[in-house]
Amino acid sequence: MPVTRHLTPWLLLWALVSVAAAGVDCDDLPQLAAEIHDLRDKDASEGVRRGEALLERLYRRDPDCPDGEMLMLRALASNLNILGRPHEGLMHMRRALQLLDELSDVRPEIRAEMHLTAGVLHWELEAHDEAISHYLASMHASKAAGDAIAVARAAGNIGNLYNTTSDFQRSREYHERALAGFEQEQWEIGVAGTLVNLAALAGRKARRREAADDPQAAQAEYARMLDHGRDALVLFERLDNHRGIAHAKTNIAEALVGVGRAEEALQHQREALALQREVGDRGGEIQSLISLARIEQSLGRPDEAAERLNAALDLTPDDNLARRHDVIAQLAGLKEARGDYRSALEYQKTLNGLRSRIADNQMAARVDETRMALEAEQREQELALLRREAEIADLRLERQRITSLVAVLLAILLLILLALVFKLYRGRLQRARQLEQVARTDALTGLSNRRAMLEQLEAAHRVSRDTGEVHSIILADIDSFKRINDQYGHGVGDEVLRHVASLLDRAVRGRDVVARWGGEEFLVLLRHTDLPGGDAVAGNLIELVAGHPASTNAGELSLTMTAGVAELTAAVTVDEAVRRADEAMYRGKRSGKHCHVVAWQEDDAGE
Repeated sequence: MPVTRHLTPWLLLWALVSVAAAGVDCDDLPQLAAEIHDLRDKDASEGVRRGEALLERLYRRDPDCPDGEMLMLRALASNLNILGRPHEGLMHMRRALQLLDELSDVRPEIRAEMHLTAGVLHWELEAHDEAISHYLASMHASKAAGDAIAVARAAGNIGNLYNTTSDFQRSREYHERALAGFEQEQWEIGVAGTLVNLAALAGRKARRREAADDPQAAQAEYARMLDHGRDALVLFERLDNHRGIAHAKTNIAEALVGVGRAEEALQHQREALALQREVGDRGGEIQSLISLARIEQSLGRPDEAAERLNAALDLTPDDNLARRHDVIAQLAGLKEARGDYRSALEYQKTLNGLRSRIADNQMAARVDETRMALEAEQREQELALLRREAEIADLRLERQRITSLVAVLLAILLLILLALVFKLYRGRLQRARQLEQVARTDALTGLSNRRAMLEQLEAAHRVSRDTGEVHSIILADIDSFKRINDQYGHGVGDEVLRHVASLLDRAVRGRDVVARWGGEEFLVLLRHTDLPGGDAVAGNLIELVAGHPASTNAGELSLTMTAGVAELTAAVTVDEAVRRADEAMYRGKRSGKHCHVVAWQEDDAGE
């Protein structure tokens, strides 16, 4: 109900009280939420439409139904996830979890379902720490409720998470634990879903074996994937679960391609695509189109493959930069394989632009998340204020003759408002600090960024001018990093950068600083350390990186680094010290890489 700012305060309060009086039936909400949640396996678009309509009705009438609102938000989030919109789903799920924390009498089984859905959304967004935290909370609540099926579901989701992080041993242990739980309870849909998960695990292990040039082991994993997929298909067809059938057929198709039966795989993947379109599984539809393109390309049908990829690109939202990058990269490879280098070059230009946007968005997304959280908190405070004013208006209408009581209530309200304002003020200060931290951190590696490091260098230089203290800096660059990106893709390159960043950050002292200087370059500030000491640390870091290969989706990659070491003193500016370290590093590159070179002052004087 729109209300203009010209209404008197008491008229505004009367309007809010009138709206609240026309509330919805809270008792119906749990059943409606369950029905909407079940639509995710049949018609997710309809689930989102009904869920949003009911929530809008709920908020317009502002009833006091926190448990029903919580369940409705979870149902809407589940359907949004199926449609490939996990970011939106997570926004609703955060509000649902806030309500869960405020409610004291929630049954353990409901608490388990809430955390399970939150874990799935975080897993989709690759926030693995948050996902495992919610999965474990779900498992704990399920055990408290004595719900063996829910315990098995949480175990299965933990298995999926470990599969994503390439911890295949733990993944299989949790999936087998889930399978045993579902079989004991004779819950067929859980058994079928776990078989799909085990098939996906076998597929990832097969691809890893192929990358390691172990075709015999790869074929064994593809055979295992095919068996799991067929067993899952039988169960899902018996249950008439179309989304599950599509998942099973997708696994079967991938396994058939792996064992050299591409024509048969094509039919299964086409059927999976039709089912995903039927149930509105947008993410599954896009993935099926990409898989079809690979199959048809392997069969020597480049035109059909290009058509599938273009269809996938049309369905991919503009803001899903990572998925668009993957599809366009395949189109570029397809054009290049056909000798159409002009089109391949155009696609490559588009890829370069997407990479730049992805890098920019990694920082912007973290800033936006903090900003949205602040705005959401402010809206909650404003809503609480309006509700409190409505309560006061209602009391005044009912007890208008008791002037003294009204005065007491107004005084209480004033204290509450002051407390709310103070809380909001403290919240804003905290968010401001978080925004500042985000602006000083590299989004990919979690290290200090170039801006933060420059501030540290300037501060160290001031100490040198005041006390004569000497510092050292190390500028290190990953050798042949471009080859890693070109051969394995930028996703593997990002894994390598995170791996090296973690090694360097753990290796230095607490008072020293490691930053991502740019690209594959890292800068280390060693406080109160002279040049020989800096040279020794650089040697240790070079050997540390060489001795710890990076575990990536492409397998273990051996790495080397080249470093330049320079001194930062009262007489040497920050820019000059960085320049000397940079020149020393490139002398090392020219002399064969995998070394560390010291920029002695007498060397510079002689140049």
